Amino acid sequence: MTSTAPKYTSHFGVYALIFNEAKDSILLIKKVLGCYKGLHDLPGGSPEPHEHLHETLVREVFEETGCYVTDSQQLGAFSSLFPFIETNGEPMTMRHLATIYTATIAGNPIGYIEKNSNNSSGCVWMPLTDITAANTVPLARLALEALSKKAA
Repeated sequence: MTSTAPKYTSHFGVYALIFNEAKDSILLIKKVLGCYKGLHDLPGGSPEPHEHLHETLVREVFEETGCYVTDSQQLGAFSSLFPFIETNGEPMTMRHLATIYTATIAGNPIGYIEKNSNNSSGCVWMPLTDITAANTVPLARLALEALSKKAA
């Protein structure tokens, strides 16, 4: 008998929560690969073996947005479970672990790119009012929720 129970995979990354000047939008990337394909995600990614977390933040933000981190503060550690279907049709759940920083940047973020060899197709400033479970990864929503609780 074949089991339909999901298998699990884990991913750890370092991400930036970047607001525009008006504080009514955040900078997100559009995922083109993996289980988050088609969703918007925070800029960030996996540490290289030699990197500290902040070094990963600076490198990943530059790689994915073309901008330089000018200031940052660690918001916290977050985790989410994201069920998806693998290309072979098997159910899978990703345990996504993250350290998220609030950050400010210098430069102009690269807009959407039609074809890109990376994991994203560029950046967009997404209004906070447009962020939903249907269009944005769980960790971005968790970070916004944590920041709003911290401010309250």
